[in-house]
Amino acid sequence: MKFILNVPYVQKEQAKAQCAHWDYAARTWYFEGETLPAGLSVWYDEPQSGGMSKRIQPSSPASDPNDPYAAYLTVSALNQQIAGEYSKNSVFQRILVKGEVTNLSVRKNYYFSIKDEFAELPCILWDSTARSALKFSLQNGQQVAILGTLQYYEQRGTSGLIVRAVENIGEGLAKLQKLKLRAKLQEEGLFDPAHKKPIPRHAKSIGIVTSAQGQAFRDICKIAKKRCPSIQLVLYPVNVQGEHAVKTTVRGIETLDHYGVDLIIVGRGGGSDEELSVYDDEKIVRAIYAAVTPVISAVGHAGNHSFADDAADLFAATPSEAAEAATAETAAVIAQAEAFSRELQGHMRRILTERKSRTLRASETLQMHLRRAFTERRHRIEMAESVLRRRNPIALLQRKKELLSALSERMIRLMDQAFSRRKQHYELALASLHALSPSARLVNGFGYVTKSGRPLVRVTDTAVGDELQIRMHDGEIRAEVTGIRPEEEKE
Repeated sequence: MKFILNVPYVQKEQAKAQCAHWDYAARTWYFEGETLPAGLSVWYDEPQSGGMSKRIQPSSPASDPNDPYAAYLTVSALNQQIAGEYSKNSVFQRILVKGEVTNLSVRKNYYFSIKDEFAELPCILWDSTARSALKFSLQNGQQVAILGTLQYYEQRGTSGLIVRAVENIGEGLAKLQKLKLRAKLQEEGLFDPAHKKPIPRHAKSIGIVTSAQGQAFRDICKIAKKRCPSIQLVLYPVNVQGEHAVKTTVRGIETLDHYGVDLIIVGRGGGSDEELSVYDDEKIVRAIYAAVTPVISAVGHAGNHSFADDAADLFAATPSEAAEAATAETAAVIAQAEAFSRELQGHMRRILTERKSRTLRASETLQMHLRRAFTERRHRIEMAESVLRRRNPIALLQRKKELLSALSERMIRLMDQAFSRRKQHYELALASLHALSPSARLVNGFGYVTKSGRPLVRVTDTAVGDELQIRMHDGEIRAEVTGIRPEEEKE
C-alpha cells in the first residue's frame, strides 16, 4: 500500500530517516508498506472522496520561451533527483561499513565520522535509535561496525549515513599507529634527554607558534609582559586543529628558528584528545627536534601530554607555565644592568671619541677610493654593453641550436643507415656460415660415419665386428658391422 505524505521541507530529513521516499513525477512524499509507521503518521492525511489522498502540489514557475537556459535544472531540482536515486536504490538502504570513529560530537543525537586510511564518511545516530542500537560508550578512535542507510541531503548537496545499528570492534587504528610511532621516534632518539638544549635565562625575544585568537596566546602575553616588560614576543599564527594544523605549525617552527628568536613556545589551550592529537604528528616532532633554537612545548592543560612535549627541550603543563619558564623577573636584572651601564658609559665615551676620529679619516679615504672605483666600473660596463649590442647572444645561441639540431638529425640518419648495412652483412654472413656447417647437412637421412674417432671413407676400411659411430643432426648412433659388401659385389 502506498501512503501519500505531506512532509514540510524542514522535516524531510526525519522523514527520510523513517524510510519515506520522494516521488519526482508527482512531486510528493510517500511510504510503501502494509502499515504506516507511527513517526510518519503526523504527515499523513486520510484519503478523501475518490479514494485519493490529499496532496499539495508545488507551484512551478512559468518557463520563458525566450530563455536560452529554460531547459537547465535548478540546483534544488538536481539535488532532488540525486536524493531520489539514493532512495530508490536498495543498495543504499542497507549499508554495512566499518571504520574508526572521529570528530564525535554529542548534542542529544550523535554526530561523527568514520574513517580509514584514505577517506571519511559523515554519520548521524539519532537519539531515539541510540537507546536500543548503542550498547557501549562511543568514543573517538574506536573501530566500529555500522549498519545504516545512505542519505543525500538536498539542501547541502552532501551524503551521510543514518546509523541504525553500531558495534564496537576494538582499538582504533589511530591508537595503534600512535604506539608504533612513539616506539619509532624513541628508538631514533628524538626523546633522548641528551639532545635537549638549555633554556636561556634572559631571553630577549620569544617566538610563539599558536593561534592568534586562542586563549593560549593571551595567557603567554599576559605572563611574559608582567614578568619582563621589555621582552619581544613574535607570533607566528597557525591552525591548532584541522587539516592545516600540522603544516602551519611545522612552518611556524622552521620560520621562527631561522628568524633568530632566543626561544620558541609551541602549544595551544585545552581541547579534546582528537584536537590535541595534532601535536602527536611525526612532522611536528621532527621539526621541534631539528630546531636550533630551544623549544618549550605547552599543549593543552595539566594532564595532557603529547609527543611534542617529549621532543621539546622543556615541557610545560600549560601555556602560562611556559611563559613563566621562558622569562625571568627583571627588577634585579635591571639594577645590575644599570651599574654595568654606568661603568661601560665611561669606557664607551673614550672609545667612541677615538673611533670617531678614526672613522672620519677612514671615511674620507674610502669615499675617494669609491669614486675612483665607481668611475672605472661604469666605464667597463659601458664598453661591455657596446660589445653585447654588437654580439647579440640570443641570436648566436639560436643559430647554434639550429646547427646542433641539424647535425643531430643527420647523425641519427647516418647511424640508422650504417646499422641497416651492418645488419644486412651480418645476416648474409650468418646464412653462409650455416650453409658451410657440417651439422647443416646432416638432415634428410644423412649421417657422418666414424671409426675410432676417424672418418670412415671406404667400405674396405672396416671389417665385420667393428664398432662404428654414426653422427646424425640430432645425435649419435653406435653400430656394429655385421657384413661388408663393396660396390663391385653389388648385383
